[in-house]
Amino acid sequence: MKRIQKGIILLGLLATIAVFWLLYPENNGVIVLEYHSISHLGGLFCLAPDTFEQQMGYLAQNGYTAISLDQLSAGLNDEDALPAKPVLITFDDGYTDNYTTALPILEKYGLRATVFIITGKVDQPGYLTWAQIKDMLARGIDIGSHTVSHRDLSKLSAVEQEKELKESKKTLEKALSRPIDYLAYPFGGFNAATLRLLGETGYLGAFSGIPGVNTANTNPYILHRIPMLNTKTGIWRFELYLWKLQLKDKIRQLRGLE
Repeated sequence: MKRIQKGIILLGLLATIAVFWLLYPENNGVIVLEYHSISHLGGLFCLAPDTFEQQMGYLAQNGYTAISLDQLSAGLNDEDALPAKPVLITFDDGYTDNYTTALPILEKYGLRATVFIITGKVDQPGYLTWAQIKDMLARGIDIGSHTVSHRDLSKLSAVEQEKELKESKKTLEKALSRPIDYLAYPFGGFNAATLRLLGETGYLGAFSGIPGVNTANTNPYILHRIPMLNTKTGIWRFELYLWKLQLKDKIRQLRGLE
């Protein structure tokens, strides 16, 4: 009997969510995807180009809107400013294949993205050149900081952290002639000093590796991202994960109506 009651409650909840989804189809939370290398090099953080293209094709064909950092900033202050099913596509480290492989795929599907640059690696083998970064910027790609040396900020002194944050921001702003307002934490590492220093050095927000959907209630210095790893489970896992995140966001919206 208890199983039947639980089943009825579950069906009722699912029905409520389904109706809410039909009445309010917008996904007011922002999903942020975290990529690294798009290549056949192998390893957990190297996604094969064909897999990446499948994922971008899925986003484009299923009504997702790839947004900019400015749109994210506006949306975190006013969720009504966001388009339906917003997604922020990000790349960490600034590998050459972000330009040679990922960018053509993004452009094929009319998607934009953000690349977080390790300034100490620019112009080195395997990493983007300044010319490539400037071309990506001209083609609608946003640029953010990934520090100077890619060290885990949570393991550095406050003085060392400040140097990483300030110098990477200054280098990018000087080279690109525009403000750099966002940072992605190397290894997802940060602490209380990091959060304080980000505000003091002029950053508007920072991305962690903590999964979740970003809303107006999300700390802008602990923005959620979904690591897109080379798990070789096919497009179905990507689809399922996005659906799961949207479902959680709808439940959050329902709770907000209580």
